Amino acid sequence: MGPRGRLAAGVRFLLAGLCGGLLPSASAAIAQEASPAAVTPEMVTRGLAVWKKSDCVGCHGWAGHGRETEPVPPAPSLRQTALEIDQIREVAQCGRPGTTMPSHDRLAYSDDRCYGMTREVIGKMRPPIGNALQPADLDDLAAYIGTGIKGKGTVTRAECETYNGQGAAVCNYYP
Repeated sequence: MGPRGRLAAGVRFLLAGLCGGLLPSASAAIAQEASPAAVTPEMVTRGLAVWKKSDCVGCHGWAGHGRETEPVPPAPSLRQTALEIDQIREVAQCGRPGTTMPSHDRLAYSDDRCYGMTREVIGKMRPPIGNALQPADLDDLAAYIGTGIKGKGTVTRAECETYNGQGAAVCNYYP
């Protein structure tokens, strides 16, 4: 695919992302390589550790609630995401072009592994670079988000205290 084709693919991805989802063709290449065969409890446990060490909490909130609940982190709620696990992994790996969602692949955009775009093609739309994660870490993180956060509904005080400890002040925000 030439530069114009990659640019067109990138624009389609960005437009789809702004409308709340990813185009199936945008995630196909990484999905084949990265989608875990089956999510295990161990992956989810390791994914929570990756969630914490990669500072996902800084933008999405400790519960992945994003803008849903006060105090307001700047990112969308992952509790309400429609993305599948392979798409979640892709976004963690490649970031979201044109947004503050960072890429966590140290080689993102050095070749066309991310949405078929290189540094030259993505230009100023390149997402910031976050903490570098290994492929297994990305798999575990996606497993945690996809099964431990996605679809969980409103954050509760009990959930907060399980994550942050009994009596944690931040839990006063939740019913």
